[in-house]
Amino acid sequence: MDWFYATKDKAQAGPVDEAALQRMLEEGAITKETLVWRDGMTDWAPLSTRPELSVQGNRPLAASLPGTPPEPTSVGGETSGKFGQTGSVRTISEGAAGIAINSVLSRTWSQMKGNYWPGVGVTLLGYLIVVGLEQIPFIGMLAIFLVQPQMFAGVNWYFLKQFRGESATINDAFEGFRRGYGRQAVYMLILSGVTLGIVLLSGLLGALGLWLASKTDLGAVAVVAGFIVGIPAVLAMTYLAFCWVFAPLLILDRGVSAVTAMKWSRRVVHRHFGKLAGLFLVVALLCLLSGLVLCVGLVFMLPLAFGVVSRVYEDLFAGEVGPAAD
Repeated sequence: MDWFYATKDKAQAGPVDEAALQRMLEEGAITKETLVWRDGMTDWAPLSTRPELSVQGNRPLAASLPGTPPEPTSVGGETSGKFGQTGSVRTISEGAAGIAINSVLSRTWSQMKGNYWPGVGVTLLGYLIVVGLEQIPFIGMLAIFLVQPQMFAGVNWYFLKQFRGESATINDAFEGFRRGYGRQAVYMLILSGVTLGIVLLSGLLGALGLWLASKTDLGAVAVVAGFIVGIPAVLAMTYLAFCWVFAPLLILDRGVSAVTAMKWSRRVVHRHFGKLAGLFLVVALLCLLSGLVLCVGLVFMLPLAFGVVSRVYEDLFAGEVGPAAD
């Protein structure tokens, strides 16, 4: 039996089967109070009130989604997410409507401005901890894997809780050290390993070009060839970091493995590649300009950059049924 359910912002998601609902309940993606509907019901009802779902407890919400939900929409002609199990493509499709550059920036700022200075403090604290540890010989190398991903995921988590209407404190910035610690380290290990492989390959090709140039006395050609080889390497590293940008939050929020989170992030990013690329490019340019023009302006821009990632994550993944943890 397929079910539809209401996301936290009262949007329709689904269809999913009963096993998927149970898994979402166990993972905290939904609660006993989440409104559900299936064919044959006259109206939405809290999950806890449906005896066929065998959920204990009965605390219905006062809010309701009136009427019978429309037929589920699809993306690319599919009615279920291709994440290894039945999922909601409607949620991602609806969330994508809000990831236009102006929309994301304005909504992120409007939700952050009331608590902006604490956000600046949390972001600055995270950066000082990471940068400070990375300056220490040997410890700095370990900090790349054992501190950096966990700390930055925690800063994102801090802003994500605000966007969800939950109370966020400085303790939330350290949530990456309490949940999914090892998985964050594995994520950074994979990212660093792939990046290192690209750099080594690029260096090898550049060295080969220099060697050939030395044999043919074509020094200028070697410089041009090295430049041409370097461009794809930079683009490849940027592309991977972009595709996996949501992986740390998925690890922290959904409790999935590093590999699962990276796969899920890549698929969603590809689905909205153009919009997300434009958005993150604008944010990167704003960070660059704030650092160059205002010197210390980057300190005040970085919280907004973290907030944008968290805001887009919530828009695209809220209510989404992803891959099971590996």
